[in-house]
Amino acid sequence: MQKYRLTKYNIISPINNTTSMIFNTLSNAIIELETNIITELQNGNFSNLDQDSINYLMKCLIICDFNLKDSDLFESVYKIECAQTKKIGITIIPSRICNMRCTYCIQSNLFNTQAFKFLDLSTLKKIIEWIKINISRWNTEHITVLFYGGEPLTAADEMLINILNEFDSLPCKILYKVYTNGTLINLHHDFLKRINEIEVTIDGLEDMHNSKRITSSGEGTYAKIISDLKKFISTNPKSDIIIRINVDKNNRKPLIDIVNEIIAELGKNITFDFRPLIPYSNTIDNEILHGDLVDTAKAICACNRHLKSVGISPRLFTLECGVSTMSQWVFDTDGNIYKCSEHVAQTNQAVTNVDIDYLYSNFFKIMNRKFDNECLECKYLGFCIGGCLNQERLNKKKYCLKDFLDYYIPEIMRILYFNQ
Repeated sequence: MQKYRLTKYNIISPINNTTSMIFNTLSNAIIELETNIITELQNGNFSNLDQDSINYLMKCLIICDFNLKDSDLFESVYKIECAQTKKIGITIIPSRICNMRCTYCIQSNLFNTQAFKFLDLSTLKKIIEWIKINISRWNTEHITVLFYGGEPLTAADEMLINILNEFDSLPCKILYKVYTNGTLINLHHDFLKRINEIEVTIDGLEDMHNSKRITSSGEGTYAKIISDLKKFISTNPKSDIIIRINVDKNNRKPLIDIVNEIIAELGKNITFDFRPLIPYSNTIDNEILHGDLVDTAKAICACNRHLKSVGISPRLFTLECGVSTMSQWVFDTDGNIYKCSEHVAQTNQAVTNVDIDYLYSNFFKIMNRKFDNECLECKYLGFCIGGCLNQERLNKKKYCLKDFLDYYIPEIMRILYFNQ
């Protein structure tokens, strides 16, 4: 009687004539095995594996008991992940103001609200108290704090420093990140020196970038961003600077030229985060943005291979959404708490507030996420977790990246781990 089997969530791809890799989307484990051994496992033959090897493959979720359903395996792993609170992510919105009007902005709702536009000290104290009470209950050991917006650097430097000091007082290890448009860096060097990761978006060569990422008065921002980053890096050479590039059919062809120009300006002490541009309104879809998502995946992988050849480590594109977990919380300027940063200023999407001691019904709806049969049958479910719920709500249909991932995952694994 067959005792084990390969799980559905394995991406198997050849490395050379004799070996192949297995990447598991549930555990993110990646291993290299002789192709003939993988073929035997696919045929249900596990007799050539010793018990230590079987135990390791079980731990990586690459194999499981023969009678265990894949859907039951996923739901068990997912429930464990949803419940974990040792490591949590806190997103702070210090400002709802943005000094830019990017053409693909998904948070234009921020500009049409009469709510408090800046976080004040009184609300910050309440946020910290809420977090302090709950991390004690949750036994939290590590917090990643993300400064988000709006544009977080439109907040006063004093308030940004206050936020850092308040979080530093918590009995946890803290990692700080900021997502910024990069146009106000020169105003906040003291704050940014204390940030672990600074992510700035540059979406193309100068003319291309300036056609998408413009100020509220319609001016381009490329030259300002490059100039301010150069000054900051010159005095803070050890800072972790991440350049995010949102890739679509308009900038994927010159992608290598784009990164070469940025490297020429900023040096090699930076990393790049390439992401397929997502639909930003209910009149836009992947076909309009990308034509063929596979072509976007090919461009991103080719650029990552180029980065590795010039000594810059590529980054794995991940869908790090924890909206339906206990480990992700977003705090607004008025003390509303959300599960998704894209819900900010939409108070009907809040799950609670720092001034009350109960959860709204939204929380239970979000936490009780269901996956349709198409998702449950997909090998990428462990990687994408069913896609973006906000995109699904916005566009009235599921946001699926399967075509992108079919090409991207095996190719990026070859680049990252096998020098191909």
